[in-house]
Amino acid sequence: MLKVFTKTWGGKTYEKVFEGSLLVDKLTEKSPERFPTREKATELLQSVLKEGIIKSIGRSRLYEDGSQLFYWSETSQTPSNMATTANLRTQV
Repeated sequence: MLKVFTKTWGGKTYEKVFEGSLLVDKLTEKSPERFPTREKATELLQSVLKEGIIKSIGRSRLYEDGSQLFYWSETSQTPSNMATTANLRTQV
């Protein structure tokens, strides 16, 4: 399970926050055939960020495989089914 938490930053509270590297870990562990490298997982997550499914605290436009914090947008998938969604996206 992806570790998510609540974070207050810049006077705003964000729900379902996670570190970028943790979601990359989850994708490469759950779907190694689709994401054989961390770079492949990061490429997908960059497009997910661009689509607004996840957002960056601090408004970064780059998905980072590191300690940068991200959160699930109000209308997005939950962390538990993100790997399934990612698999479907890469099949197109």
